[in-house]
Amino acid sequence: MRGGRRPPLRVVMVSPMVPHPCGIALFARDMAVALASVPARQVELSWVGVAAGHDSPMPDAGRVLAVLPGLEDRSMAGERAAAAINRARPDVVWLQHTFGLFGRWEAPYTDSLGPFLAALEPPLVTTLHTVPFDPPHGVPAALRRICDASERLIVMSSPALRHLSELYDVSVAKGVLIPHAVHRSRRPDAAIPVDAGLGDPLILSFGLIRPGKGLVNAVAAMPRLLASWPFARYVIAGQDHPATAFRRDYAGYRAQLSQAVREAGVEEAVTFVDRFLSEGELDGLLSRAAIVLTPYLHPDQASSGTLARALGAGRVVVSSLNGHSFDAAEHGAVELLPGTTPREIADTVHRVLAHPARRRGLERRARAYSRTRPWSTIAERSIAVLLAAARTGQPEADSCQAG
Repeated sequence: MRGGRRPPLRVVMVSPMVPHPCGIALFARDMAVALASVPARQVELSWVGVAAGHDSPMPDAGRVLAVLPGLEDRSMAGERAAAAINRARPDVVWLQHTFGLFGRWEAPYTDSLGPFLAALEPPLVTTLHTVPFDPPHGVPAALRRICDASERLIVMSSPALRHLSELYDVSVAKGVLIPHAVHRSRRPDAAIPVDAGLGDPLILSFGLIRPGKGLVNAVAAMPRLLASWPFARYVIAGQDHPATAFRRDYAGYRAQLSQAVREAGVEEAVTFVDRFLSEGELDGLLSRAAIVLTPYLHPDQASSGTLARALGAGRVVVSSLNGHSFDAAEHGAVELLPGTTPREIADTVHRVLAHPARRRGLERRARAYSRTRPWSTIAERSIAVLLAAARTGQPEADSCQAG
């Protein structure tokens, strides 16, 4: 528009939404705040909320066009959500995707997103929060549908970008690497949760509790660690993952954790904070944690809000290998575990605790890493991708294959 202000970029975000307590919902919330603060381009944001379970809380913020069932395979609901978007005529749609949100990990993987993608008319950008490096049957076909429907695929780690090209044969032109933004904690004196307690040293794992996070192995590592650090305390903070109530493979996981504590005889050294922490409570725990432990069992995770938050607080992070931790470790900001057995966890944590100079170096590099990934910068880069997709449209010639 000559001599006037440019019209806003109209974006529909498809994602779980706060108050739903999951990592993608928090990511989408923080991204929405960051988009609104970018001075160079006004973004007009609407939402299609994704229900991540039968009892998912309804979204409570922003202009909500529809609610899309995630795990439930209801084709008409997907088509209705797409129709609501089509009527709104946005410039671009931005899908926040993880395979566990839009399908079931059965044999084969069953995907419920197809009808929504087939009915969607505006250009689509998809952020892949997980990129399986050893995909089970059904996942490549699901990714092919996402790829064919999307103008751009955003991933948050270099291994994930490499897997798109090498494992899924995704066109290099479609993959875009934009790292996870880092929230830098500014309240180091915030009070810790009264039910957490303190230890010396304090080891912390936080986030939604579910299988795959390696917490049973971390608990089993405590006896070996306590032999050298008798006053250590391991705090596991966070509520059960929302899918726990209706996913068979999640059933009883909290009981398994409690049983692991009893079997290891570490009841006095392990504390559970069984709820979703406020920002202030999390800041308080992070400020007192000697180590944040993320011993995830699967390397498919291309991004981790937990890891980003710990790095933003300048904490020492001991992590298993995944896309996000790989990139952070390349900058010297994360201590990688050689494996996820209890012995490997205990020995790595002990080695870091026993060398204060190494801990100080990890903290310093975590802060430096975080300064290069503020939400404002990541939002600007995301807007550039959304604008490019909106201008490009959906050319038939730019397709991709997934094997």
